[in-house]
Amino acid sequence: MSDDPLLRELETFAETTNAAVSTLAGPGNHVTVRKAPRSLSLSTPEKGVLFLAQSRPVMRLSLSFVCRWSANQKYMAIQRSSIQVLPILPVDVTETDADYLPSSNEPLVRFDYDRGSNSVPASHINVHSHHPELGWIMGRGHPKSRSVRKAPRTEALHFPTGGHRFRPSLEDILEALVVDFGLDVAAQGKELLRRQRIKFRKRQLAAAIGDEVETAAEALRELGYTVTLKPGRVAPSPRQDRLEAL
Repeated sequence: MSDDPLLRELETFAETTNAAVSTLAGPGNHVTVRKAPRSLSLSTPEKGVLFLAQSRPVMRLSLSFVCRWSANQKYMAIQRSSIQVLPILPVDVTETDADYLPSSNEPLVRFDYDRGSNSVPASHINVHSHHPELGWIMGRGHPKSRSVRKAPRTEALHFPTGGHRFRPSLEDILEALVVDFGLDVAAQGKELLRRQRIKFRKRQLAAAIGDEVETAAEALRELGYTVTLKPGRVAPSPRQDRLEAL
């Protein structure tokens, strides 16, 4: 275990991330930690890790996280992340599916987060698809809109997913893939994903409370709790930037 507090947190994060991915990819070290001058990162191999359905390869998943200390230097914060669902590679195709040859390694869908984003939603989904009706709509907006400039590429659309605090976790995405695509999952895998999801949501809830403390205090008072500010302490101002951010 490292003496660097941030690296220790990242190593723990890498362990839980690897445990989550392993529920679908099988046992192994699927993520690598890397050090940079002002941040730390972890990622899967560029080509992603292989997921199966009925013991046959059906998709790959790649992920990357760039981490730094939070603004108050108290906990590790995600600066950027990208979770991509990818098609399988030609080498993955089994004899059973020999009539199928992947035509592209373009992502099927991306779940991205950028803590410093100003031009697009901080947390968003990009869907890589080709839909004539959607392309038609995209071409009819304001000339300066992203949809017109990028039409008919639907992956240029950024669908928001809860902002900085309520974005989906890796565990949400993995379990959704299991449910929607019938992916093979390890025994007790869903239970592990749900336990880790609870921890993630508790951390996010604590951060959200810090964005608007008085609202949280009032909600607790309505439930019968006594909530008062300690003498000599100053109530923190609302984080308007976080509350307003798309």
